[in-house]
Amino acid sequence: MSFKKETPLANAVFWAARKGNLALLQLLLNSGRVDADCRDSYGTTALMVASYGGHYECVKELIMQGADINYQRETGSTALFFASQQGHCDVVKLLFEFGASTELQTKDGGTALTVASQYGHSMVVDILLKNGANVHERLNDGATPLFLAAQGGHVTVIRQLLASGAKVNQAREDGTAPLWMAAQMDRTEVVKVLLLRGADRDADRVVCVGNDNEGILVLGATNIPWTLDSAIRRRFEKRIYIPLPEDHARSFMFKLHLGSTPSELVEEDFVTLGRKTEGYSGADISIIVRDALMQPVRRVQSATHFKKVRGSTFNNPGVVIDDLLTPCSPGDPDAIEMTWMDVPGDKLLEPVVSMADMLRSLSNTKPTVNEQDLYKLKKFTKDFGQEG
Repeated sequence: MSFKKETPLANAVFWAARKGNLALLQLLLNSGRVDADCRDSYGTTALMVASYGGHYECVKELIMQGADINYQRETGSTALFFASQQGHCDVVKLLFEFGASTELQTKDGGTALTVASQYGHSMVVDILLKNGANVHERLNDGATPLFLAAQGGHVTVIRQLLASGAKVNQAREDGTAPLWMAAQMDRTEVVKVLLLRGADRDADRVVCVGNDNEGILVLGATNIPWTLDSAIRRRFEKRIYIPLPEDHARSFMFKLHLGSTPSELVEEDFVTLGRKTEGYSGADISIIVRDALMQPVRRVQSATHFKKVRGSTFNNPGVVIDDLLTPCSPGDPDAIEMTWMDVPGDKLLEPVVSMADMLRSLSNTKPTVNEQDLYKLKKFTKDFGQEG
């Protein structure tokens, strides 16, 4: 956060607000020689500075001295915006106690809710929603709080927003939907949650690119290099053969693609998967894992019975409750007949990925490279290329 001080006393007030020096701040304000709303040439106030730093007592003192809570600096930001951006829950609550507005926007359309969602401050998001923040508000480019949370991979915030009525398929002005963005950013957990809440997996997205080619390094990849003519071969000076991954590499790829997604898999399982995928490429393994990650989603969507289980709430992992619902067999003694559409969003406990899910996806996914392809690749490498 940048600001420019204008006078020696204002300079001292800003310094005290930034450092959280309550004694100095009180001394300056009580002197009667400097106003609580003193601001720099950008319109930044001491209240904004203290809110950004999370200095609760300084914020309270400035408010009691008459600082304008809803004053907007040149960019449109307010004290509430800065406190929400930095995740200072106590300051956000204090500002609301004295009349802070959730409706004020920055020049790019940003609000306290959009910035808290962007940075994944779930507790701040909860406070903002309870104080009337509009879950449907959008930046000038059309991005919603849900879109920003999906882009950042903030699963808890996404669930909060969806539970408050956010539209799961609301796209930006350029047509980019939250699901598409989450997939591009490799936010696996976000993708699962959005799909469970009805995201359209077939939504189109058009990408526009510029024409500036300066400083570009051109890399090419092909699985059929023997079809390239000599002119193409001359223009690609390095022709490197990358062989299929070995056992240990394949095991690591399974672990890499699974990422931080909750699962029941242990190290032994990854070793087993590596052994079972002889002849599979990295892309093949990626397909297997992506399909396996969807298995719990399919179980939820196809389930006809659910049962109550004990588990942590999504918006407060430290709290354990006994009435979460998870798919189960119709023969389970605790089974309740219902579909996933009947389950409240905050009560669904999604199944984690299991080894059985991986093996099921493996059985349905065949390698895309055969022995004949490998022979041709090795022959091309011998004639025109080099080992990678």
